[in-house]
Amino acid sequence: MINFIHKNSKLVLSLPRNAKRVIVILIDGSLCVITLWIALYLRLDSYQFDNLDGSLKWASLISVMIAIPLFWLMGLYKTIFRYSSMSALISIFFAISVYCLLYFSAISIYGIQGIPRSIGILQPILFLITITTIRVLAEYIFRGTNAKKFQSSPRALIYGAGNDGRQLLYALKTSNEIKVMGFIDDDKYLQGQILNGQSIFSPSDILELITSKKISHILLALPSGNRNKRDQIIKKIKNDNVIVKSIPSVTDILNGRVNTTDILEPDVNDILGRDQVISDIKLMRRNIESKRILITGAGGSIGSEISRQIFRFNPKKI
Repeated sequence: MINFIHKNSKLVLSLPRNAKRVIVILIDGSLCVITLWIALYLRLDSYQFDNLDGSLKWASLISVMIAIPLFWLMGLYKTIFRYSSMSALISIFFAISVYCLLYFSAISIYGIQGIPRSIGILQPILFLITITTIRVLAEYIFRGTNAKKFQSSPRALIYGAGNDGRQLLYALKTSNEIKVMGFIDDDKYLQGQILNGQSIFSPSDILELITSKKISHILLALPSGNRNKRDQIIKKIKNDNVIVKSIPSVTDILNGRVNTTDILEPDVNDILGRDQVISDIKLMRRNIESKRILITGAGGSIGSEISRQIFRFNPKKI
């Protein structure tokens, strides 16, 4: 059964967007009719609706003619189910509330002969329950197509439960590339709390968490200027088989300095233990330009970088 669902969900995901949209519209239209029948059964305590044949058709048609255009105008058919969130459920609730008002007006105030007026309230309630359940299940099934891969994905802790950390968690949830196992944060008021379904731990627990949760990555969602903190974290776990990566800040992304896909290895500035010193260009030019420069250890990584920097100021000879 699970393999059948998995196979067919991948088939649905491969369909063109317009085709998937038509499927959702057909499902919503069917739910309009089905929930109307259920509402009548609950109200009349009978499934015999022969005497309501004409009235039932009108009540069903009104439901569909209100729901589908309304949901279209309110953007419900633009939502990608497998990436939907609480905001999508709020949009559904708001749309159903408007639908309830319109359907109540048609059934309970204006009235259709043979249809109890209470149906104008009962059917929208059932409609809300079923349409929300369908969308939650769709998200679970479609995102579950990568469940096996996700289970074997690298496990990570996000260091920093601030704005950058929260956005990183959301990005990783939608990508299914890395499984987040929790947050680490220095703020004592945040420790022990739950953020978007993830626990926030103290930095003193980091070594224990690496072992107990089989952590392979520490993702540093810290301000770019906080060099000392990064240095402390790297030194603390340097003996463990854990990869430490720096995450671009939102400011860096907005300023175009990095892409949202960048997850960077800590650069040399992250392990200096101090802030980077800005060079005095005038002083360097005065001491280098047209002069003979001797660099010891120029074959190493630091020496070669010094050579490249000096070359910019036109020395006579290196």
